[in-house]
Amino acid sequence: MDEVEQRVQPGLEQRLQAVFQSVFHLSGAPLQDDWGPGTLEGWDSMGHLTLLAALEQEFKIKLEMDDLIAMDSVKAIKELLVKKEV
Repeated sequence: MDEVEQRVQPGLEQRLQAVFQSVFHLSGAPLQDDWGPGTLEGWDSMGHLTLLAALEQEFKIKLEMDDLIAMDSVKAIKELLVKKEV
């Protein structure tokens, strides 16, 4: 287990899973840290913006342009959420 996984708050993984299921119409497959644009169907430029909006709504946070650029994988999103103390 890496440092990010250790710092993920209880329930965050499930909430993030629900966001991904909603945005990308997943059928319950567990999140993979290496998923990103090009590896997950629908995670294109429009999917990225939809994901951004869904994350802001679910976690009650405001994401900046730098955050949008950094969100290149599930792991990067977890790191971002940990940084924002979600």
